[in-house]
Amino acid sequence: MLAALCLSAPGAGTTVAESGKFPTELFQCSAEKHVVVDFDCTSIALLEQPDLRALAQQALTSLPDKDLTNWADRAFAYDLNRDGRAELLVPLSCGATGNCSWAVITTSPSRLLAVVRGGRLYFREAGNGWSNICGYSALGAGFGVVENFVVTENRYQISWSLDVSGELNDHILSKWGQPTCNKE
Repeated sequence: MLAALCLSAPGAGTTVAESGKFPTELFQCSAEKHVVVDFDCTSIALLEQPDLRALAQQALTSLPDKDLTNWADRAFAYDLNRDGRAELLVPLSCGATGNCSWAVITTSPSRLLAVVRGGRLYFREAGNGWSNICGYSALGAGFGVVENFVVTENRYQISWSLDVSGELNDHILSKWGQPTCNKE
C-alpha cells in the first residue's frame, strides 16, 4: 500500500496561482535528508493507549468518505515539533490505490491536531518549530496531487495543493523515493 507525507521549509503558504508556476516549497520537499512513510510503516502496538485510540476513532467518524477501507487502529510515530515526544500519524481511511486520510495526534497531552491526506507522507522541519507535512496522493498513471499542511493556530491546515502530472509527477516520486519508515 502506498502512502506519503512531506514536511516543507519555512515560507509555505504561497499560493499556487493559476500562473502555472510551481511553488518553491514543492521542491523543498525534495531534500537529501528526509523521511517518507506510508501505511506499511505503521504499527498496531503504537495505538494501544485507550485515549489515543478514542481520538483516532473520533477522527474516523468525522470523515465523509465512508466507503473506503477504515483502519484507525495503527500508527507511525514521529516527533513533528522536536520536543522529544513523538506525535502519531494514524491512517484512518484508505482507498484501493493506497491514498489515506491520516489523523495527526499529539501524545502528551492527547490531542487531535488535524486530518491530512496522502498515499506517501514526507516530513521536513519548518521555522515555527513544527514540521510541515506534504502528502502525495496518486490519481492514476502519471497523475497525482501534492498537498502541503502547516501548523497555524495550533492545528495543521492546508497551505497549498497542486495537481501534478508527467515529468513533475515523476520528479516528485523519484526525489521522495520509496517509503523507508526511518525516523531521521
